[in-house]
Amino acid sequence: MSDSPDYGPTHISGGQGIQSGTGNTQNNYFTLNLNQAQAAGVDLAPLIARLASPALSEPGRLWNVPYPPNPFFTGREEILANLERTLASTQKVALTQAYVAKNQAISGLGGVGKTQTAIEYAYRHREQYHAILWAQADTETALNSSFRGIAVLLDLPEKDAEEISHVREAVKRWLTEKPDYLLILDNADTPDLLAAYLPLHLAGHLLLTSRARHFGTINLPHPTILLVLSEKEAVAFLLQRTDRLDADEAEQKAALELAQEMGCLPLALEQAGAYLCEKQSTFQSYLASYRKRRIRLFQDTKAETGAYEKTVATTWSLNFEAVEQESEAATELLRVSAFFNPNGIPEELVLLGASEIGQAVEAALTDYDEDPLLMDELLDHLARYSLIQRDTKERTYDVHRLVQAVIQHGMDEQTRCIYAKKSVLAVAAAFPKPDYSVWGICERLLPHAIICSDHILIYQFSFLSAAQFLNSTAYYLHDRAKYSIVEQLYLCAINIYKNSKYVDQFGVAASVNNLAAFYEDEGFYEKAEPLYEEVLCIYKKIYWRNNPSVAIAMNNLGGLFAKQGKYERAEPLYLQALDVYKQQPLRNISKIATCMTNLAFSYIKLHKYIEAEMMALEALSIQEKSIELNYPEIAHSVNTLATVYFSQGDYSKAEVMYLKAFNIRKERIGINHPETANSANCLSVLYYYQARYEDAELLCEQGLLIRRRVFANDHPDIASSLITLANIYEGQGRYEDANQHYIHGLSIYEKTLGAKHPITMDTNTNYQRFRQIRQM
Repeated sequence: MSDSPDYGPTHISGGQGIQSGTGNTQNNYFTLNLNQAQAAGVDLAPLIARLASPALSEPGRLWNVPYPPNPFFTGREEILANLERTLASTQKVALTQAYVAKNQAISGLGGVGKTQTAIEYAYRHREQYHAILWAQADTETALNSSFRGIAVLLDLPEKDAEEISHVREAVKRWLTEKPDYLLILDNADTPDLLAAYLPLHLAGHLLLTSRARHFGTINLPHPTILLVLSEKEAVAFLLQRTDRLDADEAEQKAALELAQEMGCLPLALEQAGAYLCEKQSTFQSYLASYRKRRIRLFQDTKAETGAYEKTVATTWSLNFEAVEQESEAATELLRVSAFFNPNGIPEELVLLGASEIGQAVEAALTDYDEDPLLMDELLDHLARYSLIQRDTKERTYDVHRLVQAVIQHGMDEQTRCIYAKKSVLAVAAAFPKPDYSVWGICERLLPHAIICSDHILIYQFSFLSAAQFLNSTAYYLHDRAKYSIVEQLYLCAINIYKNSKYVDQFGVAASVNNLAAFYEDEGFYEKAEPLYEEVLCIYKKIYWRNNPSVAIAMNNLGGLFAKQGKYERAEPLYLQALDVYKQQPLRNISKIATCMTNLAFSYIKLHKYIEAEMMALEALSIQEKSIELNYPEIAHSVNTLATVYFSQGDYSKAEVMYLKAFNIRKERIGINHPETANSANCLSVLYYYQARYEDAELLCEQGLLIRRRVFANDHPDIASSLITLANIYEGQGRYEDANQHYIHGLSIYEKTLGAKHPITMDTNTNYQRFRQIRQM
């Protein structure tokens, strides 16, 4: 006689969703899965082993899992291992959607694969249990039906009771008394319902799947959060699901892009896979159509594997409706969040942009300064349904890109335009005036600023705050040497300013000036010069001649002349700018110091070393009294002073100052910034003159690498690094390498600066000297 617990007969009858307990479930759905898997070349051995396990056919074992295992199940190994560890030591676990933690449940966004994971766990571990019981838990009606089915499966005396409460209490009693079972409550999205169905003490194990995140009412404080698949897992699923394991490189690339577009959500991937199998389409064709149709492509295709009952287009509808009923503020926030970047939405964006997001959000956060929990309460309406994923440490939240797509799809064109505008205004309200001191805030907002700049272009917004926002975003990107879209943003801002009902001359001047500075940094001096002159002309028309804005324009035009080697034209502009600054009652110390530093550099090029040193020292003295000693602006003055010493042959003083500037820039603006590369190149030149060729070569190559990452291949700064390397190679006796670098650098100078530029002429003179000596 067996010493195992008495679980009663193994016959199966009645109950919603209950299937045979013998393990021979061969309905059409399951047969289709197996046939697809075999056709796709899937290794069925593990699956067949699970199905052939004696666990389902052994007398005394009970089983009512209503779904077959998914032959295309991919990933989740860490989650499954964690569940095994947790269930081995505790009695309650839940499936939600986020990060794995001990003694938890599984929770997550609809369509992320919670039910699939529970099914997979049940099949893998059924030999460890004498009973695996499944109940639908999304509604009270479903729970009642499932518990009656379980009572029938267990052959409890109360199985035919008219009062469902008698059936429920009988099942609860059994769950208290009999060990070695796993009870799975699927889609337990309303945890408060479960208290009436679960005893205080469970003799076996409990596993939940749920979109909810809080299970305190049933003493499950920390769910395991189920994330979307990794990109590698998502591509593996698509290739396996569609029998494309031998896909060529182009198809695999399209599969990866498709996975990225769908946010690696299992339900979306399964719907795409089902469509591709049915229509025999390529990944490339599907990707192109998806980018055009988005959610519409999912409406007519259902998932065939994975126990998904709804499509992507409908799977979150109940959650959306629940949020609408609970909180107008949360509803507005979710709609506007559909137009931000899906990842890392900062809470300060919501707080600072609340008035633009909507009156309800503004009202909900009115007393935030005195009551910071208001933000948590607002976001909780969305987090409890897994519609957002919060990072409480970083104070950000994510919205899955397909949730965003479904929300946008549910709007007509006019409504989409309204919410796109709200998102732009919110980010514009939160985005500070770019300055080194607020770079951290700018960087957190940047992904959302870029998305909103797209909205401005797509919807052709022309309000002035949009232009201001574009200018600020471009300015920050320019400051951080992220140049790819800077020109586009400045041009768009200028266009809005110039075409507004009342032309904003101040806005025009600011954006044109910044565009000119961008062209200057990119080495496009001919483009920059007329823009700087336009700015100076605008300011002279608006202001008296001694206005600080006029001084700024003079300083900037002088800087451009200096880069063009026109030092005699630069000097008077700097002097005029300084004179204007000094006449102001409230002097802008920072701008005065910058102008002095620029003038000092021109004096170096004009061989006025005494004047250069005095001017650089005065600028540095002003800055050291007014701003932090490691502020990036100081590095410019320090580097210029170092160049004064270098030009006078005082290499020891020059090295100290160059190193100081280099370290400030590395620490404050980063190793990959062009200004840091400039410091590296200056040091390498100094070391070359000291015959420290190895040190010089290392720094010069470092600077060249930075410049190549940032600039086009024909930028003058790249030529500067190449010529410095040529000098170093010459000093090392590597004449062939030196010759190649001379030729390459000189060709860039001739193309960008012109043959008459002093730098080009000096470089050409040095190269001819090199050729004569080496007779090359």
